Amino acid sequence: MPQRLTFEYNPLSYAYPDDETDKELFLQASRTHPHHPHAHHSQQQHLSHLRAAAVLLYWVNMVFNDGEEVWQVVRLDEQDNVHRYVYPDLIVVDGSVWEYNDMFSLGVFTRDQREAVLECADEIEYEVRCAEGGQGVRWMGRLLEQMVEEALVGEGVVNAIRDSVPFSLDARGCQ
Repeated sequence: MPQRLTFEYNPLSYAYPDDETDKELFLQASRTHPHHPHAHHSQQQHLSHLRAAAVLLYWVNMVFNDGEEVWQVVRLDEQDNVHRYVYPDLIVVDGSVWEYNDMFSLGVFTRDQREAVLECADEIEYEVRCAEGGQGVRWMGRLLEQMVEEALVGEGVVNAIRDSVPFSLDARGCQ
């Protein structure tokens, strides 16, 4: 298997880096019908980008006056059936993301705990080339399990999320 962690230049990571403050960590799960007929075109483009991820973890690095936020994201990225874990992964989102996705709090994390989450993410194996859908969701399920094992998040929190998000841990897909 090739090296999993891919470091990419992301100008947001230099402009809005993580800091030493405690931050709430969230899991975002795309709803099954995130397309809303009344959403603006720019919102549709943004939502289309997030739908491709299906699920992701994030914390907020910056909030702008207009309500937009810079998120540091932990996810398995997929483009043209090629999967990769990218670090750092920062995106800018607006408030509409809350309207079209389910959000679950995993608790407040210190900087060291957030670094431990990134280390766990780097350790989760995946198939780089995979045409089967749902690999990112299964990867996230395994990441959450690893976070429970490392005592970064409680098992009860993960079980509550599983009631709403089908992680398909038993599905084989390309794994």
